[in-house]
Amino acid sequence: MRTVLRSADATPSTCFGLEDLRRWPPEHVAALQSSGVLEPTGFTTSIICPGCPEHCLVEVEFLEGQGSEPPRAYVICEERDDIGRVSIPLERLQQWRVSTPALGQVIATQLSAGSTVQERVPERLWWLGRVAAGEARGNVLLARGSDWDDAIAAFAHPEAFRGAPVSVVLTLSDAPAEETFAGRVKVVPLSRVVSIAGGDVKVAKRAITSAIGRAAAETAATADPVLVLRPKYHQALLHGDELRLPRRSFDLLLFLARQVVDRGGGWVPRDDIHDAVWTPGGEEPKVNSAQVDDTVRELRASFNEAETGSGKRLIDGERGLGYRLWLKPPEIAILPD
Repeated sequence: MRTVLRSADATPSTCFGLEDLRRWPPEHVAALQSSGVLEPTGFTTSIICPGCPEHCLVEVEFLEGQGSEPPRAYVICEERDDIGRVSIPLERLQQWRVSTPALGQVIATQLSAGSTVQERVPERLWWLGRVAAGEARGNVLLARGSDWDDAIAAFAHPEAFRGAPVSVVLTLSDAPAEETFAGRVKVVPLSRVVSIAGGDVKVAKRAITSAIGRAAAETAATADPVLVLRPKYHQALLHGDELRLPRRSFDLLLFLARQVVDRGGGWVPRDDIHDAVWTPGGEEPKVNSAQVDDTVRELRASFNEAETGSGKRLIDGERGLGYRLWLKPPEIAILPD
């Protein structure tokens, strides 16, 4: 199963030929094909010629069949005069690849998520449904490319994790890049919870619901907010201590905090911050990212003691992505005016 998961996580997607499938247990191949996880993806256009012991790699020629007849395939030996054209059975040329959406649907069905798989980030993230774990309920998602170089940017959009305060992400990779999901979710490598047994693809539902339960317990443990904001009075309290913030710094902090509370967090582009904080009336913005950077530095200075105590920055920045606030929704309280 690890070979299949690594293939699904590859870029570009790896294809398997008949010889590859013959090395797998027949019951595994049958389970993957019947579930749609392994889908046919056309014919290879080159093959090792079976005409002689030289084993030359040659291009395959195809002839369209007449009417309902399937096409025919052959190779031509250009090295020897006694071989010429060699017919190739189509099944030998057939290729298969792993369908990540189909894999996600198999998981969703076994989790009884009661939903159709939704693509949240094109070709990278799929929502499988909402699953109950005791009194807790959480999103379950499937991620591809969580250890690729662009992983942080690919999964930065907060809308990808909408729908529940708790999310569990199943990763095709065994080793997701550190902090790929901004600490907002529980990450479970898929290889730990998916297997093939009894001729079927099996999902360890208990392991997934346990992850949801742990995430819910951690969320409940943060009942006392880390950050309290009172917009009417431009007051900010961090761990109960009041921060003396200039008006612009407070507005920027409030904007980032609302992104966490309303959308679950994630990266916020500098231009969006500038438009919301410097031109809230909707007038034509004069975007100056340096203003945003300078204000973030002022805000970080106010957070200095908390950052030192926690061992990490509360506001992080990334070129090309913007800024994000390293807090979870339950850790923020925005009091009404």
